[in-house]
Amino acid sequence: MRLSDRGAAFIARHEGLVTRAYRDPAGVVTIGYGFTERSAVFRAWWRERHRRPLAIGDRIARKDCEVLLARLVEKEYGAAVLARFGALPQHRFDACCSVAYNLGPGALKWRWARALAAGDVTGAARILADNYATAGGRRLAGLVRRRREEARLLLTGDYSDGKDAATSETQNTARPAADAGERTKTAAPRRPVRRPLFRRKGLVALLPAGAAALLAAGGNRSLWLAGAGLLAALLAGWLVWRARGRLRGWLSGLFSLSFRKGPLMRGWKTLVLNGLAAGAALLLECLHYLAGVDWTSHLGPQAALWVVIAFNLGNILLRHVTDGPAGWRRQGEGR
Repeated sequence: MRLSDRGAAFIARHEGLVTRAYRDPAGVVTIGYGFTERSAVFRAWWRERHRRPLAIGDRIARKDCEVLLARLVEKEYGAAVLARFGALPQHRFDACCSVAYNLGPGALKWRWARALAAGDVTGAARILADNYATAGGRRLAGLVRRRREEARLLLTGDYSDGKDAATSETQNTARPAADAGERTKTAAPRRPVRRPLFRRKGLVALLPAGAAALLAAGGNRSLWLAGAGLLAALLAGWLVWRARGRLRGWLSGLFSLSFRKGPLMRGWKTLVLNGLAAGAALLLECLHYLAGVDWTSHLGPQAALWVVIAFNLGNILLRHVTDGPAGWRRQGEGR
């Protein structure tokens, strides 16, 4: 038994076609019709082609997505549905495949599935419609809608595509319908807007700690060495932040570790605590070092005055040519 055309279109419509890898609401790197490396079939296909794990920003062709959707359902989810329930009416098989595709084959052991296995289709549909709609601890409207439509498909054969439910017993192929991709455009997650550097909480809290460590190690050396260490810490932190997606994928593939998904830091309490701890250490080390510096050996009083004047004039000029608050950057422009 295989997924019907309408069943494939149903899954594709709810998953959404995204050809560039992103993080889903649960923090899992995802691409195509909801493909992740949790799927053995997709993982084997991807690594055979790219020789590395899936990472943020990777791309995939639409044609490959349609082939993979068919292969995943046939090899993993459809096979699990058949093993659990045996032969089913086509619309119930399609509904079960959609649930397993979205929640994983383990969902075929949950309460709704036990009710269906016992012959209580109405009870299975009711349980399915009222549960299993959270991701990352949040109840999502898209999942609520999907569970209700899966329950309706399971109970009545309505694919929510505007066609007669009585035609659900269609030819069994695993290729998505031609209009599935068009429907998915509205369901595809929006690309995240790039935020200014100073609003990225994880980076702001990480950099002072690194700078403090470098200053503590080189606190007895020259002021210029300390400044170079601070700049190096800022640059290293920025590079790590920009490459965090690829680093996580590379490390997880190398050590097979289960890394924490989602943002590196959450909440202002964590940010403030780390910032105060790192900032205090940095401030104390700087004050300790500056107290022993003979400034006249580095910069005479007269030259220092002109340096301060030039610095402030430069700041005034810089503020004049910008038109936004501190840390702000207009999309698409380098200002």
